[in-house]
Order: sequence, then structure tokens, then C-alpha cells
Amino acid sequence: MPFVSGKDSMKNTSEGVDVPETLVVSAFGPSYSPQHIPHSFFTRANDVVFYLEPLCSDLRASSLERLMEKPLSSQRSLFEGTDFESQDAELESTVGKLAKRYERFESLISRGLIRAAKDIGEGGLATAVFEMCLGRKLGVQWELMRPDVKTLFAEGLGGFVFTCDVHQIAEIEKEFADLKRVGVVSKPFAMRFSDGEEWPLAQLRDAYVGHSRAGFWS
Repeated sequence: MPFVSGKDSMKNTSEGVDVPETLVVSAFGPSYSPQHIPHSFFTRANDVVFYLEPLCSDLRASSLERLMEKPLSSQRSLFEGTDFESQDAELESTVGKLAKRYERFESLISRGLIRAAKDIGEGGLATAVFEMCLGRKLGVQWELMRPDVKTLFAEGLGGFVFTCDVHQIAEIEKEFADLKRVGVVSKPFAMRFSDGEEWPLAQLRDAYVGHSRAGFWS
């Protein structure tokens, strides 16, 4: 596959941080019909919110751990193996699982079944859902009791949160045995849990922006 561009950057610096010289490569590939490309934010109230939990997920080295400034997990490695051979086998198994997951997810996108989607990155599930609420100032009604800390903030590999029309639920659930339905998109700009607790998103947005300006998410 040819590289369409490349750059040796000698100026990867930010406030207080000097990053070593980095080769940056851009590449392009075919896309879907424009109407099938998912948005990165919630677009319609009453859409169902699904969660594909990341593989090898943990609070180890997570954004929450950085924020708390203390270890939140006894697991200090991505894999459980204690030697090279066992970790290599775990890596091979994980790559195979990721490939199958991405193929199934791609199939749902190409059939136009996913309305909005976001990977589970920094901050875990709670942050991904929160960021999806910001695009059109929509909220989410969680169908779970308030999840535990690990469910909300663990980070790992290949996790997604995405939405679909309520009429597409059965077709989507056929693709993933480990799929979790976690909520419904709502019009009020808030996260509401089934136990009655509510997180006002305007207030959380201000805190999020403040941390961003301070360089927390960079």
C-alpha cells in the first residue's frame, strides 16, 4: 500500500514537553456511502446505546488513575502472562479477536445499521458517552443501575459505544454475543441513571474543557 504523504516532524513540542522526532504517515482508503458513515456524536433521541467492552480492559494507566494520582489496579501489564512465550500467545489471541470484532462492526456500518459510534479511548465508557452527548447537546438515560467504577472508566483495546434505531436492535444483536445495551439517547442534556441519580452535562462540560486547556487530554 503506497504512502500518499509523510513528514519528519522536528517540532513536536508543547508546553513543558519535548517529544522526540516523529515520522508521520497519512494514508487513505475507500469509504462507504456518505449516509452510512456514523456520526461521532448522538444525533437522535430514543436511539438505543450499545457497548462493546474493550478487550484486556483495566484501570491500569487509565485517565482516572492519572487524575487520582495513585494506582487503581494491581495489574501492571496488558497481559497476564509472566514470560515472553505466554504473553506472545496472548497477543496473538487478542489480535485475532480484534480482527473478528472489526469485521463484524464494519459489516454493521456498511449495511447502514449504526447511527453514531465512538471508540472507547481515554476515560473509558463514561467519557466516550459524555463526548457523544456534546455534539447536539443530547443526554443519555442509562438502563443500568449506576455502573461500578471499572465499568465506567476502564480502558483497553477495541471497545466501542454506538447507537442504532430501535427497529434495528435484533439485527445488531445477532452479530455480537458480548454486546451490552446500556441506555437510550434522551433530549435532556444530562446523564440519568436508573437509581435516580443525575449528572448535569453542562457542568461536566465546563470541567472537561478546563482540563483540556490545562493539557490533561493532550
